[in-house]
Amino acid sequence: MANMDGWSLALLAVAGYVAGTSLIRFMKSQHDALLTQLRNEWRAEQERRAEEERRRRCEERKRRLYEQIQANLEESDKAA
Repeated sequence: MANMDGWSLALLAVAGYVAGTSLIRFMKSQHDALLTQLRNEWRAEQERRAEEERRRRCEERKRRLYEQIQANLEESDKAA
Protein backbone atom coordinates (compact mmCIF):
# COMPACT_ATOMS: atom_id res chain seq x y z
CA MET A 1 0.00 0.00 0.00
CA ALA A 2 2.93 2.31 0.62
CA ASN A 3 3.94 2.36 -3.05
CA MET A 4 0.44 3.29 -4.35
CA ASP A 5 0.00 6.67 -6.00
CA GLY A 6 -3.03 8.92 -5.70
CA TRP A 7 -4.88 7.45 -8.67
CA SER A 8 -4.49 3.92 -7.37
CA LEU A 9 -5.83 4.94 -3.97
CA ALA A 10 -8.75 6.76 -5.58
CA LEU A 11 -9.51 3.72 -7.73
CA LEU A 12 -9.34 1.48 -4.66
CA ALA A 13 -11.69 3.81 -2.77
CA VAL A 14 -14.18 3.86 -5.66
CA ALA A 15 -14.01 0.07 -6.02
CA GLY A 16 -14.59 -0.30 -2.28
CA TYR A 17 -17.54 2.06 -2.42
CA VAL A 18 -19.10 0.24 -5.39
CA ALA A 19 -18.54 -3.15 -3.73
CA GLY A 20 -20.03 -1.94 -0.45
CA THR A 21 -23.09 -0.37 -1.99
CA SER A 22 -23.64 -3.41 -4.22
CA LEU A 23 -23.43 -5.71 -1.21
CA ILE A 24 -25.86 -3.55 0.77
CA ARG A 25 -28.36 -3.48 -2.12
CA PHE A 26 -28.08 -7.24 -2.56
CA MET A 27 -28.59 -7.85 1.16
CA LYS A 28 -31.59 -5.48 1.21
CA SER A 29 -33.20 -7.25 -1.75
CA GLN A 30 -32.66 -10.62 -0.04
CA HIS A 31 -34.11 -9.21 3.18
CA ASP A 32 -37.17 -7.91 1.35
CA ALA A 33 -37.63 -11.22 -0.49
CA LEU A 34 -37.40 -13.15 2.77
CA LEU A 35 -39.91 -10.85 4.46
CA THR A 36 -42.30 -11.24 1.53
CA GLN A 37 -41.97 -15.02 1.68
CA LEU A 38 -42.55 -15.08 5.44
CA ARG A 39 -45.56 -12.77 5.16
CA ASN A 40 -47.07 -14.97 2.43
CA GLU A 41 -46.52 -18.08 4.52
CA TRP A 42 -48.05 -16.37 7.56
CA ARG A 43 -51.11 -15.30 5.55
CA ALA A 44 -51.50 -18.80 4.14
CA GLU A 45 -51.30 -20.25 7.64
CA GLN A 46 -53.87 -17.75 8.92
CA GLU A 47 -56.21 -18.62 6.04
CA ARG A 48 -55.71 -22.34 6.68
CA ARG A 49 -56.50 -21.90 10.37
CA ALA A 50 -59.57 -19.79 9.59
CA GLU A 51 -60.83 -22.43 7.15
CA GLU A 52 -60.19 -25.14 9.72
CA GLU A 53 -62.15 -23.16 12.32
CA ARG A 54 -65.04 -22.66 9.85
CA ARG A 55 -65.13 -26.39 9.17
CA ARG A 56 -65.04 -27.19 12.88
CA ARG A 57 -67.96 -24.82 13.54
CA CYS A 58 -69.93 -26.31 10.66
CA GLU A 59 -69.36 -29.82 11.96
CA GLU A 60 -70.39 -28.68 15.45
CA ARG A 61 -73.63 -27.19 14.07
CA LYS A 62 -74.34 -30.40 12.19
CA ARG A 63 -73.73 -32.46 15.32
CA ARG A 64 -76.04 -30.25 17.41
CA LEU A 65 -78.74 -30.38 14.74
CA TYR A 66 -78.46 -34.17 14.58
CA GLU A 67 -78.73 -34.37 18.38
CA GLN A 68 -81.82 -32.13 18.33
CA ILE A 69 -83.44 -34.25 15.65
CA GLN A 70 -82.67 -37.41 17.62
CA ALA A 71 -84.12 -35.87 20.79
CA ASN A 72 -87.27 -34.77 18.92
CA LEU A 73 -87.67 -38.23 17.43
CA GLU A 74 -87.32 -39.85 20.83
CA GLU A 75 -89.90 -37.45 22.29
CA SER A 76 -92.34 -38.16 19.48
CA ASP A 77 -91.81 -41.91 19.93
CA LYS A 78 -92.58 -41.61 23.65
CA ALA A 79 -95.67 -39.52 22.97
CA ALA A 80 -97.01 -41.99 20.45
